[in-house]
Amino acid sequence: MIPPGSHIARRLTEFLPGALIRARGIVRRMGKKSAREHVFVETDGQVYLVRDRGRFRFPRAGETLPFPTDPNGVMDFGGDRVAKRTPRLDHHPEEWMGRDAVFERSDVDALVKRAIYTTMIRCVSEVVLSSGPRVLMVKAVRGFSKGHWNIPGGFMDYGEGPEAGVEREVRLKPLKPSHALIEAAEETEARMIVVGSYGEAPLKGVIIGSTPYRLLHVAQCPVLVVPAKR
Repeated sequence: MIPPGSHIARRLTEFLPGALIRARGIVRRMGKKSAREHVFVETDGQVYLVRDRGRFRFPRAGETLPFPTDPNGVMDFGGDRVAKRTPRLDHHPEEWMGRDAVFERSDVDALVKRAIYTTMIRCVSEVVLSSGPRVLMVKAVRGFSKGHWNIPGGFMDYGEGPEAGVEREVRLKPLKPSHALIEAAEETEARMIVVGSYGEAPLKGVIIGSTPYRLLHVAQCPVLVVPAKR
C-alpha cells in the first residue's frame, strides 16, 4: 500500500487528477469519458471531408465550416458521436468526395466509412403530379439519372420520412410559370434563371407574353434563354 502524503502519492495525483487517496491505498475514481464529436455533412451523394496529415476525416465539432448547415440527426458510435448536417449551398459540390468512392480509398478515416456504411440503405421519395392525361416529368442534371426524365423527387436523408423528402425535393407553386420561377428564384437567392424558348417566334412572345419574355422584363436576376432544338 502507498501511504497518503508520501512523495509517491503526491506524484501520482499529478498524473491521476481523478484519483482518490485513502489511508491504506489508492482508489482510482474514473469519470465517464466524453465522446468525440464529429460533423457529417452530405448533400446529393457528396460528402464534405477535411484533409488532415494525408488522410480525409470528418470535421470536428468546433471547427468552422465554410457554409451554413442545418441539423439532420445524430449517430452514436460509442466513443464517437457523429452529428449529421445538411449544407445550404447554391451549387452542387462536385469537388467533394462521393460517398461511394470512400470505401475503395485507403486515405479515408475508418469512422467516415463506418458512418457512411450505416446510411448506405437509401430510399427514394417521389411524387406523381398529374393534370388529366398529362404527368409532370423532370430531366435530371446530376446524379445517377443525369440526362434522363424522371418523376419529381430524390433521395431521402438519414432518418427522414417520405413526406419530408418530397417537401424538400419538390416545390409546388400554383402560379403562372413566370411568376413561379421568379418567386422560387427570390426564395433561393438564385444568381440566374435558365429557361427554354420552346421555339416561339419573337413577335409572338411580345404580343401574347411568353414565359421567357416576362422573365426578361420582370426578374431581378439575370435570365438566360436557351433556344429549343429544331
